[in-house]
Amino acid sequence: MPFGEKGRYICRKIVFLDAGLLASLCRTMKNVLILSSDTSRADALRGVFSQLPDFELLGQYDTLRVLLEHLQRQAAEVIFLDSEVALAPGVPLLLRAEEATTPLLVVLASDGAGAAQSYGVAGVVDYLVMPCPAERLAFCVERLRRHLALCQAYENRQRFPEGCARDFVFVKVNKRYMRLPLEEIAYAESVKDYVKIVCEKRSLLAYNTLSNFTASLPPDRFLRIHRSYTVAVDKIDWMDGNSVEVLGTRLPLTRKYLSEEQQKILR
Repeated sequence: MPFGEKGRYICRKIVFLDAGLLASLCRTMKNVLILSSDTSRADALRGVFSQLPDFELLGQYDTLRVLLEHLQRQAAEVIFLDSEVALAPGVPLLLRAEEATTPLLVVLASDGAGAAQSYGVAGVVDYLVMPCPAERLAFCVERLRRHLALCQAYENRQRFPEGCARDFVFVKVNKRYMRLPLEEIAYAESVKDYVKIVCEKRSLLAYNTLSNFTASLPPDRFLRIHRSYTVAVDKIDWMDGNSVEVLGTRLPLTRKYLSEEQQKILR
């Protein structure tokens, strides 16, 4: 029996899902948006998503204009949107042009014909004919999980292997990957969903987390000194018990982020 017809039925359906199906729904997904002029359709999705412990629904919007305003403030990983919007000329590209993350799109359709037309549209990875069975939504979420996992694997493909002598790293800037020599990097700062990479002659804003970026760097040359900062050892001008200076900028130092071997480097 499909969900989405009555709000009360949504909760009852999710409660009686078997453990395996519910587990397949429970994948960490951040920054998810819904764009639908059909309030009951959007509420149905939101009701299901609220059951997922590792699922962050950022917003539910009924107009493209308001959604675009949101994307200017904060990036999204996944956008569920009506087929009428997805099939409008230029809209999918516009959604993906508003941010650096190139979000995955899931089309919400009233019939199979509208859903089928959505395939081939830039960014669309799946469609849902609404109202749809919870099992179909589970399949959709699993597909999203796999797509995001592949994207993350691509981001992390450059994690620094032990003993590797590579002298560069790839960073995602403005939807493209650029080659950045390690010797240029002075320090990196966490800025919301991005990492600000400060070099001697330029600064870059890369879509990544500081943890992932730091993991892509050789640990004997770069140190995570604070929850918000990673520094190049050879760019440190001076240091004291609780701070370092790099390129004339004083940065906080919290030694709990350093391993014993890394702490020896700073002694």
